[in-house]
Amino acid sequence: MKNLKMAVGILALGISSLALANTGTITINGKIYNETCILSGSSNANGTKNIVVNLPTISSSSFTASERVSGKQDFNLSLTKTDGTTACYTAGGLGASLAPVVTLSTSSSGDYNATEPTALVNKAPTKSTTNPVFVQILAKSNSAGAGTLVDYSNTSTQAKATYDSASNKFYYSAQYYAGTGTIIPEAQNVNAVITYNITYP
Repeated sequence: MKNLKMAVGILALGISSLALANTGTITINGKIYNETCILSGSSNANGTKNIVVNLPTISSSSFTASERVSGKQDFNLSLTKTDGTTACYTAGGLGASLAPVVTLSTSSSGDYNATEPTALVNKAPTKSTTNPVFVQILAKSNSAGAGTLVDYSNTSTQAKATYDSASNKFYYSAQYYAGTGTIIPEAQNVNAVITYNITYP
């Protein structure tokens, strides 16, 4: 009798296990990432990753009380692999909805004029503090566009160059700016440095 009870107990345990069986889920995670891309200079811009744009040498007489900008220089930047020569994408390899966005920023708010956040402060050692000159960058939607001044005080809303996937280029312009008012910039070297950041939607 004792053995019979034990056998029944084991059988009941087996039935209980079957009744409690349940279903679950299998989750598979993954990610496709854009390879590391940098900007390389072309057409009036030189360098790989770290770009140099040389504005034309102009005279102080290029500015007047009413003419506050001068020496505008168009330049193009290409999206390349880190070798600086190979495009990150073929002409049709990146859909418009996935086009990269380039944001321009400064190291600190002291690198641009507090009252005119589109005006980069001249950081050259021989800059003039009494009759200064500034640098402005314009982001363009295409090679022929006039461009919109880049505002460094708000990087999320600033004007950004449109990526031309057919030519693999971003289009910009840079120019000297005398600031508001009537001061005429005096002779001086000019230097301004900004940082770019490439993001993808």
